[in-house]
Amino acid sequence: RRSWWVFKERWRYARALQHRVASAQCHSLWIAEGGSLHSFGINEEGVLGQGRGTRAFHHYRHPDTLSVDLPHVPLVDHPTCVPALVGIQIRSVSVADFVSMALSVHGAVYTWGCGDDGNLGHGNEQDQDAPKLVEALQGETIVAVSAGAHHCMAATECGRVYSWGGIDECYEPREVEALSGVHVVAVESSLSHSMVLSAQ
Repeated sequence: RRSWWVFKERWRYARALQHRVASAQCHSLWIAEGGSLHSFGINEEGVLGQGRGTRAFHHYRHPDTLSVDLPHVPLVDHPTCVPALVGIQIRSVSVADFVSMALSVHGAVYTWGCGDDGNLGHGNEQDQDAPKLVEALQGETIVAVSAGAHHCMAATECGRVYSWGGIDECYEPREVEALSGVHVVAVESSLSHSMVLSAQ
């Protein structure tokens, strides 16, 4: 009986930590105790939120370190607090190779990194080297986010789903009408497909 209790407690703990760390090809995000966000790795296109990045790896799906001038690549080799989010308590994070996302405890979404195809949801294709609030989602309480290679997704407290980016060049979040009437509680974006989990 005790072993079952221990298993349940460990499972609960693991679930609580599930979205507190995220890693992609060249960078990682970590939410410290108290909700402060830290990043480390290669600051490709500003994905660390630590200032101006590089595009050294942009054209490499699997970067070949021999082809990149490594001494000139901005590298953060230990978890460092993301300056733009100091004082904002972060609940969860998600990353793709060139995109970073953070969700605050109050349901606000921040994105930064590569803006190609409108991936960041700010209404344009500009790269962002610091976290920026996705203004189109203001007024919604977001409970889940996911960053994909070419598009991002978010789910609201009411179960609605928004997506943006992709080959359709959707520069700002739009509600996914095909999921109207479905109460979605989790979202996942990948290279070329999306997945949602409903409350039912």
